[in-house]
Amino acid sequence: MASQWTIFLPALCLYPVWITIGLREDIFYAITTYYPMMLAMIIGSLIAGSTPLGGGVVAFPVAVLVLGFKPAQGRDFSLLIQSVGMTAATFLILYKKPHLVAGTGDFMAKMISFSAVGMIIGFEVLGSVSPYIINIVYTTTVVCIVCVLMYQDHIKAKNKLTTPSNGMPRFPITLEGGASQDDTSAQEKKAKYQAIVTKWDLPLVLFALAGGLLSSQIGSGADIACYLFGNFAISFGAQIAVGDGKYDDNAFTAMSVIVMASMSVLGAILRLTTQQDGAMAVSSKVLLVLFTCSPIVVLGAPVGSLFLTPSNQKRLRIAFYVLGVLQLLVFGVIKIGSDLRSWVAIAATICAVLGSLFLHYKMIASKGCGSIKTDISLKKKAVEEGSVLSYEEDTRRR
Repeated sequence: MASQWTIFLPALCLYPVWITIGLREDIFYAITTYYPMMLAMIIGSLIAGSTPLGGGVVAFPVAVLVLGFKPAQGRDFSLLIQSVGMTAATFLILYKKPHLVAGTGDFMAKMISFSAVGMIIGFEVLGSVSPYIINIVYTTTVVCIVCVLMYQDHIKAKNKLTTPSNGMPRFPITLEGGASQDDTSAQEKKAKYQAIVTKWDLPLVLFALAGGLLSSQIGSGADIACYLFGNFAISFGAQIAVGDGKYDDNAFTAMSVIVMASMSVLGAILRLTTQQDGAMAVSSKVLLVLFTCSPIVVLGAPVGSLFLTPSNQKRLRIAFYVLGVLQLLVFGVIKIGSDLRSWVAIAATICAVLGSLFLHYKMIASKGCGSIKTDISLKKKAVEEGSVLSYEEDTRRR
């Protein structure tokens, strides 16, 4: 029974503080004023804990489009509210589901560190960039990513491969002399690991910097950057770039929650300590909405994290696809409107991505589904000759 209550420890700590502040400052009236955001954050907090998009995907547009906040105020609210909800979800992940992030300490440390650099640069250098442009770039990029991931799912289903959870066929690599990878020494494995990690350091830095820059402008982005890097790195063969290569969508989502929790706390600190320029300081309206929504997200985000189970993995991936497209449509209808140039730029970008995917599909189809099938046939032949283990045998031994 005690363990069941422990998962709600962040809420149990927050509620007394929340009640005290409400009574002392006499601000409970904010609930009746900003209740639309409370309702929205019920959904937003569940999204924050269960998908890589984060609560900012709901907090920012609702704050700007429904409550009439300026984009900078929407960004501030997004960061501040996620510093509550995402940290609560992080607590639950580390307490209840530590297996999802086991062995990823180095990866997340790098992602958080360079995301922090990107966020600082974004706050200090990119303050003058139009939030409208930032939103177009972000929402269009997410849709393009959805297209790539859906294509990846289609290829995996078409080839009907027996794959581990990260989506890559996993066969031991045959080394010289017929020895399998499992027979290599610990030193050799460590050397291979370091080589792959080093190879992927630059892409990791670029993804992290981009995520930090986005987070500094719209209050979200480091989470999706973490999720995408993990998926693409694994998809392109870096099976141990973030650990031992056994991570799936749920694991990358859990990592993205932890990364965004760290970024939201850093962003909250940077914004709350901005006092020299009164016009740049966090507005009182943002703080009132934060007060209103905090008791919602401190429960909702951890509950969302409870959905990170193998049985829900496919549903959550579909939810990610739907939300990714929906956020562009909502932003387009409400903000882009009849801006033809923006629509043309968005359509051209998405068409370019779809065209590239179509060409790739035709290329691998002309080769009999490419090197994957060839590689599998060679592996099967090797299994028959006894030189390597089959996937099932290897899994049982592990």
